[in-house]
Amino acid sequence: MKKPIDQKPPSTNVAYLQKSLGETVILFQTIDVNIGRIIFSCMTSSFRQIEIILSEISFRTKIDIMGSLLKFLHTDSDTFSDGTPVLVTLKELIKECEECERFRNTMLHTFWVTEFRKAPDLVLGMKSKAKHKQGYRYSVTDVSENSLELEIEKLKNLNEKLSSFREKLAYQFERMHGILGLESIIKHNEVNAFIQDSFIQRSQNK
Repeated sequence: MKKPIDQKPPSTNVAYLQKSLGETVILFQTIDVNIGRIIFSCMTSSFRQIEIILSEISFRTKIDIMGSLLKFLHTDSDTFSDGTPVLVTLKELIKECEECERFRNTMLHTFWVTEFRKAPDLVLGMKSKAKHKQGYRYSVTDVSENSLELEIEKLKNLNEKLSSFREKLAYQFERMHGILGLESIIKHNEVNAFIQDSFIQRSQNK
């Protein structure tokens, strides 16, 4: 029988890159789902109908749909209970979505070189671009432990912001469509008041 080939564990930097790539994929997918939920809450079609439409749409198009729907449903005078305008919050979220998409694309479309015999801890990322305005560009970057934490933290924070934004739309503007059946009970004034008071209280305690 052949002896099993001894495989050395990946270097610290390689292991960190692998972990970061996995986190990026998972977190970005959650962002995509959260945007889809916001779109769904602004519409009256069934979940399955919206899912069929969104399943073949790019992330960038989903951002455009979310922005267009909310600009159609809200005016500049609409504000949340803390005084923040709805459309101002929307604009900030769209900007963060675009930034996170660029980071995700860079991570997934970069050619990562992780095997250097004389430098086992060296991890290099190589990426080329060819745009009509800038022409051909080639960049090389290195990855070391914790060097991507700031960008990954942005992905986590954006997920929290999107979830909070959806909750505020639901409880303060009755956009309950698709939220655990709450759209069927929101017409009950006492239930509606309780939900809104609870949400406002929780926001104040943060």
